[in-house]
Amino acid sequence: ECQLTSTGLPIHDHGGGRACGHRHLGPAMGAVSASCCAVGNGKAQDAASIVPNRGSHQFDDRSICICGNEFMPDSVHCRKCGQPRPRGSDNSIPPEVRLVAWIRRRNGVDCDFGDVFEEIFGSRDPVNVRVFDEKLTKKGYRFDAKATFSRIDRHAKCGMVGASDFEIFQAEIEDREVEGLKHFR
Repeated sequence: ECQLTSTGLPIHDHGGGRACGHRHLGPAMGAVSASCCAVGNGKAQDAASIVPNRGSHQFDDRSICICGNEFMPDSVHCRKCGQPRPRGSDNSIPPEVRLVAWIRRRNGVDCDFGDVFEEIFGSRDPVNVRVFDEKLTKKGYRFDAKATFSRIDRHAKCGMVGASDFEIFQAEIEDREVEGLKHFR
């Protein structure tokens, strides 16, 4: 029996509400072969007939590249920017770097972070961690916004982040980039 995901695509239900978590591809789009899943039937998965369920809004650090592109299930490198996929639970890309990459990809490399903050949050006024997380998630930021918030708020430690904090954050990042480029000269 097939159910529809939040995107309207079918997923196979193994009974008792246990969905296998993948979409079925093919001419019937929802027709499930007997060997489609390993759940409960002991048969091998047919990798050509499934892709991960993208109807879910839960992403791990291994499914989304720093550039914001979603990794293919079997990819080792990002098909958009070429970055290698993080291995295991290795969280080698710091949250603030993920935010910078997301902001620059979304608004251009020469954008002003204060203006970006104002565009995302509707004003230059500081917001708390809950609002920060909600607004960024609503705008398409798929990473740990709470960790990013903590990193930006590490100096003031007041539990609020505003446009001025984003501008200070941008200056710190740009200074680190200049320092890093000195090694290449």
